[in-house]
Amino acid sequence: MGILFALVIVFGAIYALLLLVWHILRRVLLAKHIGTANLRLLQQGRAAHEKIPGTAVVCGGGVAGLLTARICHEHFERVLVIEAEPWLATEDARRVDGWKLLRQTRARLIQWNCIHAMQPYLFSGLKNLFPNLVEEAGRSQLKVLPTFPFFSISGARWRRPQKSGGLPETIYASRPAFETFVRRLVLDPETYPNISFRTGTVTDVVPDPADHTRLSQIIFRNDAGTVETIDAALVADCTGPARAGLKWLARHGYGTTPLDELKIALDQKLHYSTITYTAPDAAFMARFEALLPEEYKGDAPVITFLEDNTEATMAAGRGYFLVWRLDANQVCAFAGHNGDTRFQPTNTEQLRQYAHSLYAVNPFPEFFWNVLDLLEEIEETAVVSLLRVPPTSYVRYSRATNMPSNFVALGDSVMTINPVFAEGCTKALRCVMALHTELLRASKTAGRSLPPTFAKDFFEEEKDKTEWLWDNTRLMDYGVPTTEPVPGESLSDGAGLRWYIMWLQRLGASDDHAALALYDATSGFGSPIDALHPHLVAKVLWHGLAAGGGAYTPMPPMRLLLNIILAFSAIYGVFSTPAPAAVVGARAPRPSTNAIPSYSPRYYCDSTAFTNPSWSDISITNSSAGTLHCNLDSDIQVNCAYSLDDGKLEPDQSSECATHRKAVSAKTEGCGYRCPDHVSPDSIVNPLTSQIIYTGPDTLECIYRSVSAACVYDLSTGQYDSQQSYGSACGAYTTAPSSCRRRYRSEDNFTAMLKKKAAR
Repeated sequence: MGILFALVIVFGAIYALLLLVWHILRRVLLAKHIGTANLRLLQQGRAAHEKIPGTAVVCGGGVAGLLTARICHEHFERVLVIEAEPWLATEDARRVDGWKLLRQTRARLIQWNCIHAMQPYLFSGLKNLFPNLVEEAGRSQLKVLPTFPFFSISGARWRRPQKSGGLPETIYASRPAFETFVRRLVLDPETYPNISFRTGTVTDVVPDPADHTRLSQIIFRNDAGTVETIDAALVADCTGPARAGLKWLARHGYGTTPLDELKIALDQKLHYSTITYTAPDAAFMARFEALLPEEYKGDAPVITFLEDNTEATMAAGRGYFLVWRLDANQVCAFAGHNGDTRFQPTNTEQLRQYAHSLYAVNPFPEFFWNVLDLLEEIEETAVVSLLRVPPTSYVRYSRATNMPSNFVALGDSVMTINPVFAEGCTKALRCVMALHTELLRASKTAGRSLPPTFAKDFFEEEKDKTEWLWDNTRLMDYGVPTTEPVPGESLSDGAGLRWYIMWLQRLGASDDHAALALYDATSGFGSPIDALHPHLVAKVLWHGLAAGGGAYTPMPPMRLLLNIILAFSAIYGVFSTPAPAAVVGARAPRPSTNAIPSYSPRYYCDSTAFTNPSWSDISITNSSAGTLHCNLDSDIQVNCAYSLDDGKLEPDQSSECATHRKAVSAKTEGCGYRCPDHVSPDSIVNPLTSQIIYTGPDTLECIYRSVSAACVYDLSTGQYDSQQSYGSACGAYTTAPSSCRRRYRSEDNFTAMLKKKAAR
């Protein structure tokens, strides 16, 4: 009896100690990685007379770029956003009813026309940035509701957590509605008068001649094709997966560790299908609501189904299925999975088939099938989007040295993660919060300037706030057999963590504590160790081992477990990113032959005088259409534009172009790799309709605006480069077509130009 009493005392003391350590560590991790307290700092800024002189230049006008501009408005006298897509500078891109832009093409954003999930953490940050957020969301008919997506694991629904004050709110919106909404708020000239927006493409940066540790200017080509330079107090790379900043910096010798070595990547082989239906009137939505049980009425989610982890589901590619109501009158259905075993639905009947194929411990409720029947009535309104998610990657800027002190990178320019975890826009917010934190610190230490260590300090802060997202989502992705891991890593990494999470998810259907930990993780507010509360760990282990957990893979060391996130925002919703319906027929990459039809320009730049040629507004069916742009090889950046009809200099060009009145005829240009006419080898519905850009001395970039894709090829081999390309339509050809049987002649004009450019 005495021994038993002693054991009770010992185990009680150990539990109390573990609980104390857990609470202390949770506070530390919340401050260091989650930054909940920093949300309130978003309301702070500098007085007008304290702002940093000059212009903060934001390269890219997507969500990350817009939020960066909003932060910079608090710290710089002027903010300029430069965005490549012309229509984003129009009133249409800021319309109140942005959800009507579902069919609008967004050339450089593959997740434009699809379902999105916004975490409550993101919504909280936006409320601190925009005091009128809820009112303006109402004007745009966007749903602001308490967050409860009705998660289920193979039909076993997680319990609804009970929180004092109720569940946190979020915004339910499609990407067109959400991005247009944010753009309207940020570019409001009355509220943020110092933010301006211009159309163009930033092509380079200029180191300060007096101080190489900082940048003095950016160089960009405006929508008229003219090259301009702009003085920059700060340069923010928000160009997304294109990561143009890496190229600019490498060109000028920045980065003691070669910048291309900072990037790591993995490929989850993730596929999605999103079908968006538009209700014709309020009467239809009333019929829709009438089909739902009482607790679902007036909410946005209808079903959020996640397949359980079993040997069979993992082999087939674990599936996901959602139906959500979004915006004023839209309903989105989403189906996703890993690997190539399952199919991607393209209509309502195929959605039924997909749902029937999923492993369910509890069957889909009857109202779900009734909802699909109703949606089938408006099948003609459906926008179908398919996506093969590109590999996710991370540029570890915090490891770089010899970086310019006034350069930062945010959002997808730094990191992309598995979109199923629904943390893309939240990640962008965490990045701009890191920027705001460092700018506030700089105001106390450097006044109206940036300290020499600003970039280094920023990238360290950004790492603290975002790298755990990469670490933990990566370990979860390694549970998928089809995943290609980061070189040097193994799919067995994190096996113990995944076993624990699997049983935690199963427990969420019957245990309030487990359900709360999962909810806090998916909302974005949970700490990395909320799921490791000593009491919860004991319950999960008991449930997994004693209650039939089967073979147990030993848990990893505690230091690894402390890095886990059950912020497994993981299965929160889906950050889908489909490509337009036109690419439904696109097949997997396959070797190509020289028989591939290709686009060959009628005129080229004179390589003895020009660099960086590009062709804009071209047409496959009319080789005379479009314009050739040539950068004059001089100390000043001058762009000369030539008509592709006759090769003559366009009117109103710089006087510097006068000595080069005509472009070089294609007849004298020689051999080389060309852009395929179409991205699908079996279809002519995706023509090359935008521009061809030769970037650097060795890459060919082919932009297909009609399918939102940019396909990059190596000019020395013609091989497709999946890492630099974006858009699900890319990869149909693994080799670019050649204009002749041999590669470039030893000294044709284009090769000479490339050599000259490389030597500069």
